[in-house]
Amino acid sequence: AYFALRDRIVLGNRKLIYRAVRRRMAESNRSDDLVGDCQIVLIQAVASFNPWIGIRFSTYAFTCLLRALSRQAQRAASNG
Repeated sequence: AYFALRDRIVLGNRKLIYRAVRRRMAESNRSDDLVGDCQIVLIQAVASFNPWIGIRFSTYAFTCLLRALSRQAQRAASNG
């Protein structure tokens, strides 16, 4: 039951992924790779979300996505 509910939440919020990738990486040739990585981040966000802290899931997930994209950009810049 948990996995079915998690999948519904992920599918319902997948637009956040595309919005974050567009906002963070304009015209990137790696956008398909980033979308795949962000799918994993969104699944992790569902698992770690605490509804009792008083923020919406979409706000929490979008912040997680932007942080993950920022870390990936830093890794790519340091690797050259």
